[in-house]
Order: sequence, then structure tokens, then C-alpha cells
Amino acid sequence: MPLLDRKERIASGAGALLFPAQQSDLANAINWQAEFATYVILFTAIIFILLKFGMVVTVTAVFTINQINGIALGTDWTTWYAPSGFATMALIIGFALWAFWRSAGDRELLNA
Repeated sequence: MPLLDRKERIASGAGALLFPAQQSDLANAINWQAEFATYVILFTAIIFILLKFGMVVTVTAVFTINQINGIALGTDWTTWYAPSGFATMALIIGFALWAFWRSAGDRELLNA
């Protein structure tokens, strides 16, 4: 079993280094080293989630990360695009709360 575990670690490490190389925005980045490191950390987390928890959780995590990346909120909350940013944020928080509620089942949050 340790050999299988070692192969998974090697494969996940290789994937975490190869997937960022496919990102097209790295070629034009001013500080490409920092962005590459960020992508390595992100893809390492995604591969870890895939190996540990499965495909459904991984797809959900990637969807949530992409939605958070699409939120357009600045310091001026009276701009024309602020309502869509608030709606997206509320939707993501609502999905997270619903998923937590469904995963908890009949268990109580705090033990008496």
C-alpha cells in the first residue's frame, strides 16, 4: 500500500506542476512567478480534493472557485454592477449553507 500511496503523490505533484503551464494568462503576466506559485497551490488543492473526496466534491469546489472569481464588487457599492455581485455572493453563501444543512442530516450542531 505505501507504493500505491507514493504513486498517487507523484502523480498529484506532477499534475500540480503541469496544469498551471496550460494557463494562457501566465504568458502575459507581469509577475508570472507569483501567479505560477498561486496556480500550483490551487491545483494541488484541487487534486487533493479529487483524490480524497471524489469527483462531485471536486466539481463543486471548481464551480464555487470560478463563481467567486466572477464576483465584481469594489469599494463603491452604488455602481450599476453591484447588485449582480451581491446576488452572486448570496447565491454562493446560500449553496454553502444548504450543503452544510444537508450534510449534517439529523445530527445536532452542538452536543447538549
